Amino acid sequence: MKKGLLYILMALCLSVAVPNNIYAETSQPITDEQNKQIQAASAYIEKLMEARQYSMACALAYELTRRFPNEPIGYYLLGTARMDSGYYEAAIKAYDDCVKVDSKYYNGYIYRGLAKYQLARYKEAVKDYNIAIKMDIPQSDKIIAYANTGIAKYCDCDFKGAIAEYNKAIELNPQSKTIDSIYYNRGKCYYELGDELNATDDYKKATELNPNAKYQTYVKNKEKEVRQERVRSSKLTLDQMREVNKFGDEIESEIVKRKYKKAASIAEKFIEKYPNEPDAIFAVAKTSYYLGDSKKAIEYYTKCYETDKSYYPAIINRGVVKYQNKDYKGAIKDYTLAIKITKYENSTLAQAYGNRGVAKYFAGQLKSALKDFNKVFEIDPNLPNIDQIYFNRGLCRYDLGDKAGADEDYNKARKLNPKRKYIYYDKRG
Repeated sequence: MKKGLLYILMALCLSVAVPNNIYAETSQPITDEQNKQIQAASAYIEKLMEARQYSMACALAYELTRRFPNEPIGYYLLGTARMDSGYYEAAIKAYDDCVKVDSKYYNGYIYRGLAKYQLARYKEAVKDYNIAIKMDIPQSDKIIAYANTGIAKYCDCDFKGAIAEYNKAIELNPQSKTIDSIYYNRGKCYYELGDELNATDDYKKATELNPNAKYQTYVKNKEKEVRQERVRSSKLTLDQMREVNKFGDEIESEIVKRKYKKAASIAEKFIEKYPNEPDAIFAVAKTSYYLGDSKKAIEYYTKCYETDKSYYPAIINRGVVKYQNKDYKGAIKDYTLAIKITKYENSTLAQAYGNRGVAKYFAGQLKSALKDFNKVFEIDPNLPNIDQIYFNRGLCRYDLGDKAGADEDYNKARKLNPKRKYIYYDKRG
């Protein structure tokens, strides 16, 4: 059973009834018949895991270790079922037992490395992968071990070390089934090192080898990684995450329908159940804003940020509230903070610069505002509201005496959004 990196899937590994006569209890050497029973049981446990029936899989794997304590497969399957359930420490214990029973059972090391990776114990994961690599194992598994070592080193910010591991995997078999992902992951390392030429070459190679994979550009991928890290660090179970997302979707739906009181009511239920969850605190702040309670909105946006210092929407939205209250200096300060903490959120970063530009314009900082609007076009010239950015930059240019530049921006804004009735700058009231 070969897998890539595992995602967090929470389920309880409870004791359940085990079907009769699946295993034959013995303390004697394994007979051919007993070996057949072990193989059949192992296949059944793997099917349970494929069906995400982790509780039953854990129970049967545990029973397999109890009946055949000197066979590594039971501990390996127990560890894998626990890891798929999100119980990484318990999985590591099972893999420990696996390699104690059979020190040559290389999958025990590879998957123990995966479990340690999930706990961000990257250096320990690398040690386990290296043990497997030094063993006499199939080439395909050695490639997986090299690739996983590269992933662990990448997450530990050892980008040069990760590239070396990916190089070994490519040299071992440049025709392997997973070679496209190895090229892509190596490209991520080059990107982090600022080597955009090699990063681009690897990205093109990966997409050519597997066009169906729909690889994202490295900027977009980095944004995704940042979001996944927030989920990874969350202490919520999978079911709780789903409920949190459901609350958020319901609130957004009511806001879109302009049913702000109903949205606020859902937000109150949300925070009552999850008082320390940033999404719940943010929901209360946002609905308070739509109900016109600026003070409460600022209070809860602040609380949201204090709960999670990476929660950039809270700071951006707090800046919006301050801007609408004509606290331009406060808004500029918030947008500046948002820019600092949204390094890899490309579209959000561009929007933060755009918002700060508007606040600076009304604060009389025209030259600085113009720089912020220019920055938007550098970061993401395809923002949905890019026509408004053109118009806003035109305002700065006009007020700075650059009428030709203002005309250019005004005409561009009108062309991009002809339905919007832009008023030329010299006709402002």
